[in-house]
Amino acid sequence: MLNLLFTLCCLFYEPRSWLHYPALNEIGAITFDNHQAYISTPDGIYILNLFNQRHLRTLTRADGIHDRIRFCAFNPSARELLIAGAQNLFAFIPATGQIQHLQPPFTRINSIGISPDGAYFETEQGLFKKTGAADRYQPVNTVPTNVRWYGQKDTTPLQKYTFLTPYYLMDEELIIRPLNRAYPEERTGKLYVTCPGYGIIIYNLISGLKEKVIRLGPPTATITSIVSADHRLWFLSPNTILMLDSTGNWYQSLNPAANLTFNRTHLLFSTALLELNRQEPITNLLSFPNRTLLSTTQALYALTSEGKPELLIQFNQKVNALALVRDSVLIGTDNGLFLLTDDTLTPITDPYARFDFGVYSIASTKQTTFFGARGRILQLDENNTWSQLLIPEFDLSQPVRTMTAAPNLLFVATDFGIDIFNLKTQTWTRLDTTTGLAKLQVTALYADENYLWIAAPDIISRYEYKKQLH
Repeated sequence: MLNLLFTLCCLFYEPRSWLHYPALNEIGAITFDNHQAYISTPDGIYILNLFNQRHLRTLTRADGIHDRIRFCAFNPSARELLIAGAQNLFAFIPATGQIQHLQPPFTRINSIGISPDGAYFETEQGLFKKTGAADRYQPVNTVPTNVRWYGQKDTTPLQKYTFLTPYYLMDEELIIRPLNRAYPEERTGKLYVTCPGYGIIIYNLISGLKEKVIRLGPPTATITSIVSADHRLWFLSPNTILMLDSTGNWYQSLNPAANLTFNRTHLLFSTALLELNRQEPITNLLSFPNRTLLSTTQALYALTSEGKPELLIQFNQKVNALALVRDSVLIGTDNGLFLLTDDTLTPITDPYARFDFGVYSIASTKQTTFFGARGRILQLDENNTWSQLLIPEFDLSQPVRTMTAAPNLLFVATDFGIDIFNLKTQTWTRLDTTTGLAKLQVTALYADENYLWIAAPDIISRYEYKKQLH
């Protein structure tokens, strides 16, 4: 049977359902209002609670920032967050949660200066002043002496704070990380210091002691797989392995030999697995009672009791998927689908001969298993009945490489974003940059009972799908 139902249902953008984690490798600025801290990155602006640094929201393209973000500055005279893009200027109004696209008489903004009487803009066309909340600007020749600058003319040098000497830190893997910029927050007595590639360190302005490290964003790595293991989520890429802990901080490992703390406490940060991931990128991991299997792009391994990978099967074709379906281990490759039994492989065929062209992804619910083939998805239900599922507007010559399933829902990455198939209503719904996605180029998906995790270039997103999809 071929499912040809192409009705696409509409979603609306609900910011409370989304939490985005842009890469923190490049931080444009940190600025504050009375209640929140704003951290700008090229792909989004983190909004944190000023007093406990809890991640509240991230402003992205879905909110209306249709430009690459350079830096931001909070303007208290108008109670607005000014956002400088590559070619555009935006204002975020915290009271309403909305973003306005401003129309200044200039394009390229070098710096924004904030003073009690308004905001000043240093541009390629000279100096301008914005007074109040109105979208009006007037040329000026001078600025007050009490202006706090953001952007190229960043006001506060690191050297002002001698307790930051020697102006670098050494991370858990013995990598030296230089400190970059300092942003004082006088009301709470904190100093936010940026450290590219590591995170943000918060110091006490009075004592000079380090109080907290926030590592909210993943590094700029292409995530190819998301797995659940060791009671944590792991984000796998060919160059590194990322872990998101219960506090919302991100950790990665680039130097297996040096990362002794993580090696002792976290499964996928073991030296043996990190070395394996460098040689053959890990694509998936399955845990059973008394046994753990993992697949790479070339082979299947079992983990020994010491946590070391032991080769089970070497493939002569690319391994795309590893899944546990009804107590059976299935392996999808470029040459078809295989069942693992007693460490041997048995080919599995389908009635449409689509597996002959490769199986590129596998996802399953309690009732149905989905196989990503070339141009379509094959379904196998609990009664062992096969059917085919076509994706709206999907290129039939391309393989379905990225998908995941939750109860009654199938999530599929396409060129248009993420298409969602509802098994109850047999209808499709689409997520794109108008309904919450930060980027259309999705590289990995993972769904649990509440959240859909989405990896895209330089950003990872969490979507609370139960609020909108039933």
